[in-house]
Amino acid sequence: MPQLMTRMVASFHPERLKILKDEIIAVSYNGKVNIYDKNINKKSSFDFYAGNNDFLLNDVQFDTNKMYVLIKGFDMQKDNVLGEITSYELKSGKKVKTTQLKAKKEWEIARFELLNNDS
Repeated sequence: MPQLMTRMVASFHPERLKILKDEIIAVSYNGKVNIYDKNINKKSSFDFYAGNNDFLLNDVQFDTNKMYVLIKGFDMQKDNVLGEITSYELKSGKKVKTTQLKAKKEWEIARFELLNNDS
């Protein structure tokens, strides 16, 4: 992956790399996704919501065509909302769905795992 780092733009600092099929997906914690081909040529990019002063990006997961982003609040929000998981289409960068996470207690750290739904 050192070759990938030398081809990145100076202002883009990937925090998560994922290889899906023949693409490399690079995610930064400032809300940017770059998608590269197998020869490390940039194919596309998109922005996503990575938090603000009250919410922080905690985790990112992928399936074959979507990216799932977990944002967790620093403090419990009204109605016991602790954070949210938002899905984005990898090809278009379009936001698909946001699901609020509710809890009765504060969580220090939040992570999640995608489970295969095939029977």
